[in-house]
Amino acid sequence: MQKPVAQKPVVQKPVVQKPVVQKPVVAAPAGRRGWLATYRGALLSLIPVYLLVGLLSVSATVAATAGNGTEPPVAGTGRTAAQDAAASWLIANSAPNQALIVDAPMSGDLLTAGWSADDLFVYDSAQGAASVEQPTNWRDAAFVVTTPAAASTVIASGQVGQAVDNSTLVASFGSGTDVVQVRKVTPEGASLASFASRRDAQTRAEFGAQLAENASVRLSVADRSQLAAGRVDTRIVAVLGTLAAASDVAVTSFPVIAGEEDQPFRQVAISEVGDVALVKDGAVTPDASALLSGLRGTYAPQDITIDGASVVLRYAVMPAVG
Repeated sequence: MQKPVAQKPVVQKPVVQKPVVQKPVVAAPAGRRGWLATYRGALLSLIPVYLLVGLLSVSATVAATAGNGTEPPVAGTGRTAAQDAAASWLIANSAPNQALIVDAPMSGDLLTAGWSADDLFVYDSAQGAASVEQPTNWRDAAFVVTTPAAASTVIASGQVGQAVDNSTLVASFGSGTDVVQVRKVTPEGASLASFASRRDAQTRAEFGAQLAENASVRLSVADRSQLAAGRVDTRIVAVLGTLAAASDVAVTSFPVIAGEEDQPFRQVAISEVGDVALVKDGAVTPDASALLSGLRGTYAPQDITIDGASVVLRYAVMPAVG
């Protein structure tokens, strides 16, 4: 007699429907020329899309390179010109709600610029390790300023030492024993930051080389070479590529920020899009303003300024890990 064969119940897995995420539809104002609608739509296709945070203003762009010779102390301040430059860089590229680890002579400028004493962890190179104000957790700091001597002695241990070990160089001033480095703290740790940096460099080189072959991007031979070499920030490459997909884009230059001569270029000066000037009578044109408002989220510049006949987009220091 054969045993009855038990039939296993068939259990059907529930089908999970993935939500459909629709991109926001931005209607162009009545009377807007066709080129503006085309470019705005292209820019809105860049993802992720968030709220625009760039500001339109008329001011001189933060450009120009700075010499890196040995710097004497600035008269009456107790700090070197390199420390002055590093403090100015922090004021321009970070915010008073970000915690900083800095050498004592720099703290006065930062307090004047709006930082709270609670957000400044100060050390004094002249006083040694005992002078270091340690944060509760090194990840609380956004930037740390170092010198060769301080990094190996004064701030080589504790939470500040951890911040130094888990940071990446973003700006440098002076040279030799007088060099002052500004480093961005990477909360995810040095290993992941190193991987992200290599990946970003590879992306800049790959897509920069492709964009350099695009005749719709009008720029000098020298700047085209820099683009092909992977020296231009990936966000700028993405924006220029999106604009060039529709028509010509006139790039005046990639202005270098002082202290960042060896870093990726995170500024771009653009004079025309689709043969339409972006600046008229010293001001951003209404059409250009509407066009630039399409730069959102990752692609929103930190600042939008005017330099002559060009609009200069400056992007924030690239997050070390993304």
